[in-house]
Amino acid sequence: LHANVGLKGVHDSSNENLPGRLQGDALTPEISGIFSNTSADGRFGVSLSGSYQERDFGYSQVGVPNGWRSFRGDSTAYGTIPQPGTPGSENIVNRPGPNDIYSVPQNLNYRVVGVERQRTNGQLTLQYKPLDNVTTTLDYTYSENKIQQQRNEMSVWFNYGPSASAWTNGPVAGPVSYSEIVNPATSDLATAGSNAATRNQNKSLGFNVDWAVNDQFKLNFDIHRSTAEAGADSPFGSSNSLGVSGFYRGTSVVDFSKDFPVLQQQLGFGLTGLDPSRTLVTGSAFRNSYMKSEIDQAQVNGDFTFENYSQLKFGIGSTEVKNRSAFSNVQRDTWGGAGTAADYPDDLWIPSSFAQYFDAIDGSGNPAQFNQLFLFDFERARQAAAQVAGDDALYRTSPVFTTDRRVTEKSKNAYLQWNNSWDDLRVPISLAAGVRYEETKVEAQALVPVAVGIDWVANNELPIRLADSAFASGSGKYEYWLPSLDLSFKLTEDLVLRGSYGETIGRPGWGDIQGGQTLNQIARLEGGTGQEGNPGLKPLLSHNIDFSLEWYY
Repeated sequence: LHANVGLKGVHDSSNENLPGRLQGDALTPEISGIFSNTSADGRFGVSLSGSYQERDFGYSQVGVPNGWRSFRGDSTAYGTIPQPGTPGSENIVNRPGPNDIYSVPQNLNYRVVGVERQRTNGQLTLQYKPLDNVTTTLDYTYSENKIQQQRNEMSVWFNYGPSASAWTNGPVAGPVSYSEIVNPATSDLATAGSNAATRNQNKSLGFNVDWAVNDQFKLNFDIHRSTAEAGADSPFGSSNSLGVSGFYRGTSVVDFSKDFPVLQQQLGFGLTGLDPSRTLVTGSAFRNSYMKSEIDQAQVNGDFTFENYSQLKFGIGSTEVKNRSAFSNVQRDTWGGAGTAADYPDDLWIPSSFAQYFDAIDGSGNPAQFNQLFLFDFERARQAAAQVAGDDALYRTSPVFTTDRRVTEKSKNAYLQWNNSWDDLRVPISLAAGVRYEETKVEAQALVPVAVGIDWVANNELPIRLADSAFASGSGKYEYWLPSLDLSFKLTEDLVLRGSYGETIGRPGWGDIQGGQTLNQIARLEGGTGQEGNPGLKPLLSHNIDFSLEWYY
């Protein structure tokens, strides 16, 4: 009998570098244990292990999360800086040359994030030996990971109007500083909040029989079923964002010369900081993602050793994999405001500084930094927005998936391999020759929303208008014979020549064989993006040849 239990606590100081409402516990527990025992005759054994841990932590981020737009220096496309000699070019320092590549930011975002996590792991193994030459094993594995995340952020978005900028040298240039000139000061100064949770769960049950038929012949039987499931663990979804803005932003200047981008922000209406009385909820998104994978697998493997010590390995197997990925999104593109600022109580929006959460980054102490964001209670702000809209369902996730993709892949396989060595030859030779057969069938069904138009809701945001979802289906099938041959020649005691040939396949990813077309919801002036899988997609077939001469010294 063996048993062990462990208890410990973990102190995470990152919690102390967060606003109070986002902080978790600085000290969190972890417990783990293991137990094992065998019967007196050694024919039965049991093992049980498990652990549970909690972790609370936080982090701060600043960056350009929506990416950069890259251009050649001679491009005049939307979003480019003015060409030499055109209006606005006088506001550019060290402009990239015509053959240089430069990038302009789409936004700048500061955020503080608090995370809480609970993780559970467990495994039970039972082993029984009914005969001296037969061993059976039954095992079950379970794991669960739950994450809750809260976030507050402040950002400015660039609509590529009149600008001023300074640049590093080419041929790939980046901005030393970039500003967008906004006059009058009526653009949005955007803040946002999020409160979401996810749960990931894995289960696996397996049974194995190892049978030594005799000294020359061995068989192994194995069967298992595994599931992996991930989804939302909150009525507010697996991810969400509640936009909050005040429409008094003027010219924004970003200094990229240090590790920490410094925002200098002009405000309108005589303001020197955030104004709760001019603040309201704008656009929002409550996303519900769900994924599930189920695997059923059975296989028989064996090997037989002949009297001349050559060996024959063989096996057959069957695998069925079911993958499901589903999604719904309750999104309001009310970026001009959901109601008016008067609809929201001023005490809902709490101005706070944020530079102290970035004090370890070079440049964060710049006195020119605009140093405010709103901290707010997500649930209270959500309820206020729902009351203004008159419909609570507009501000929570939908249990009805508008996108629902399901793929079933059934595979059968068999292999045969013969190994032999001829050590009595003048040049000893070793050989491994085999072949593998693979047969796979794919069935895919997809419920996807149908695009029917585009709406223009902001300067550079054009959301796709979607109608009811519709089903699409597809299928595919392929089979392959995959030979392999390995030879080695022992030329001398310390010199070996090896050669091999084999054929292998690389299956497409699950996202590549899902059916249905999906368009990313926001398009831009230059167009939109999307994706569509093909259930009939074939694997990549590789012919592999390898030679080596090895010297052992």
